[in-house]
Amino acid sequence: MRRIVLSCAILLCLGGFVRAEEFKDFSAAYAAGSAAFSKGDYAAAIEPLKAAMKLASIDELRAEPRKKLITIYQKTNNVDGLIALFDEEVVAGDTRAKRLETAQSFVSDQKKSGLFEKVHGVYLARLKTKPDDYPALAVVLAALEPGPASADREKHHRTFEQLEIKRCTEQAEKLDAEGADGDDGAPLWYAMAAQAWGEAGNGAKMEASAKKSLAIRSSQKRKDAFLDQTIRRHIGYGYLGLGRIDEAIASFEAAIKADPDDLGADLLRRKIDELRRKKGVPQSK
Repeated sequence: MRRIVLSCAILLCLGGFVRAEEFKDFSAAYAAGSAAFSKGDYAAAIEPLKAAMKLASIDELRAEPRKKLITIYQKTNNVDGLIALFDEEVVAGDTRAKRLETAQSFVSDQKKSGLFEKVHGVYLARLKTKPDDYPALAVVLAALEPGPASADREKHHRTFEQLEIKRCTEQAEKLDAEGADGDDGAPLWYAMAAQAWGEAGNGAKMEASAKKSLAIRSSQKRKDAFLDQTIRRHIGYGYLGLGRIDEAIASFEAAIKADPDDLGADLLRRKIDELRRKKGVPQSK
């Protein structure tokens, strides 16, 4: 089956450029894009790889076509392509933590590629005409080096925080409403709401959603280690959004205990080590 999909993808590429809407699933789109990429036919690889990103069901799948697209844009000095990819990705981030991580990763990647000054210049120009341009603010702030306060720096921080609080609050309200529907997914909805409330800076509502999540989950009889880990992870990030690092670490440790062998547990161990380094306390072993 894999050979058939790959063969079809190669034939599509050989026939010319392929429109993203022609693909029905991730495998076909990624196979087509990868085949063109391997041949060095970057122009033909772009649309299938874009389609693969949209069709990917999880972040782990989305990462592979994303890497190839970034490589193409960097090798061809396609600043517009890099910016368009980042803009779409950072706006689509479903948590503040993910959006900030996306911006920091983007800035780091472009500094390594040698294209950062061009990219940075485009975003600075955008902010002059649209001061609340979210992707531009995310990049400019992620690129800031430690230094004295300035009027522009303070203005950008203030505008960015206002946008984030508004977005996180709207998201938290929607997630709380989903949890209130009372279906089996309520613990997860409330845990996600807790993270959003924490990232919005609302401690009271963060704790209320977290308590609802844990209370409902404890009343459910079915065992689901991955779900328990996910719930605790979201709550931990809620505490982190509030700057309550000790409580965040405790929640992350509970998440690891729930499902210690899952890949997510390793990511949380690294996160705990990062937080402990900031606090100057012993790291996990």
